[in-house]
Amino acid sequence: MALFSDTWIRPTTSSIGVNSGDPQQFMWFLSWPTFALVHGLNPLFTNYQYYPDGVNLMWNTSVLLAGLVLSPITWLGGPVLSYNVLATASLALSAWSAFMLLRRFVSSQLAAGAGALLYGFSPYMTAHSLAHPNLTAAFIPPLVLLLLDDIVRVQGRVLAVALFSDTWIRPTTSSIGVNSGDPQQFMWFLSWPTFALVHGLNPLFTNYQYYPDGVNLMWNTSVLLAGLVLSPITWLGGPVLSYNVLATASLALSAWSAFMLLRRFVSSQLAAGAGALLYGFSPYMTAHSLAHPNLTAAFIPPLVLLLLDDIVRVQGRRPAVAGVLLGLAGAAQLLIGEELLVTTAIVVVLLVCLAIALRPDQVRPRIKRTLVGLGCAAVVFVVLAAGPILFQLFGPRRVQGVVHPLNVYVSDALSFVVPTRLILLAPDSVVAVSDKFAGGVVLVEVNSYVGVPLILLLVFIAVRYWRRLV
Repeated sequence: MALFSDTWIRPTTSSIGVNSGDPQQFMWFLSWPTFALVHGLNPLFTNYQYYPDGVNLMWNTSVLLAGLVLSPITWLGGPVLSYNVLATASLALSAWSAFMLLRRFVSSQLAAGAGALLYGFSPYMTAHSLAHPNLTAAFIPPLVLLLLDDIVRVQGRVLAVALFSDTWIRPTTSSIGVNSGDPQQFMWFLSWPTFALVHGLNPLFTNYQYYPDGVNLMWNTSVLLAGLVLSPITWLGGPVLSYNVLATASLALSAWSAFMLLRRFVSSQLAAGAGALLYGFSPYMTAHSLAHPNLTAAFIPPLVLLLLDDIVRVQGRRPAVAGVLLGLAGAAQLLIGEELLVTTAIVVVLLVCLAIALRPDQVRPRIKRTLVGLGCAAVVFVVLAAGPILFQLFGPRRVQGVVHPLNVYVSDALSFVVPTRLILLAPDSVVAVSDKFAGGVVLVEVNSYVGVPLILLLVFIAVRYWRRLV
């Protein structure tokens, strides 16, 4: 604004830049798109110039989109004001978008600000600002680079949709995965929490199934929190669409959260991206994605580990804040899937024990802040989770005895190295073996494949870096 202060004293009658024909041409271009659409004319062609032959505006610097966006200003204040807004905003927006891009790669705001000013107010930009706003409206290139970086960082979003592309052709009538009862059960679960709350019912219990005795939903994979979060989609598009969104987003979000965790410990974005894809699209995840979104919605465990790292090692933020966030994450995981919560808790205990055993010298000076953070996490978790857990253990229709028959939902010793039908490179002779595993013909239930190459890689890493503690 200061750069063009003389013009902004009389912005509706005085224009930025030179007095040649270019600014006046752009004022006409800014007026044209709305005029054309209002009068039913083609905005890409006009014979209001060079009559009767006319002009193909795609061969001109016609700034069509800018004309549409600025049409309210053109209508209220005239084309001169609209041109001045475009000329001024172009530099400012270009500098802002460059700042957003640079902040992705440099930690110093001062350095990013200097680079942004150099981009937005370079001699190139200031010279063209006198007559050529089509060239100074350069805020989109940095945003494109930001989006490309997002795609490279979090490939999972595109991959998750591509994986289920057949379903997404008809997302409200066709569901992801198998045709057994599990997906349909989850669709019902996704519909229940909002229905229960709207009708004054207990969301943790229902007799709309197994009437009249009912069901204690805390003993089921009822994904209560997911049902609440997705309730607008369920209401607008139905439970089939809601289920498809959950199944797809679970893989993408899991890969994203794994990427955020891995970037804490590795400098290479490529390595973090590979690890994130392995986490979000592993054989375990792709198999369970066919019927069990409670197990593929695995984006909270990496966030729990990030928060635990903040509390125990980094200690960059106040321990109480990290502790509250950790407690919230634990409670959220409880209401999405208890199996993952228990698995995550086991991993957390093992990691803390390893830290104490391997780095006692670094643990001792941090123990006070660690205890404060973990204490806050425990308090928040207990406050939020006590009700659902007590209802599960002492409420009506609680489960007693063995939940499933023994030796059915188990992992065969060979299943860790023998691929199933879901693995792309799986010869028929090998699939014949995996089909004989417990639940082998039900692809969802055989999900423990790791593979010989990955096992060998893990052994190599363990041996190679045995004495190198992180």
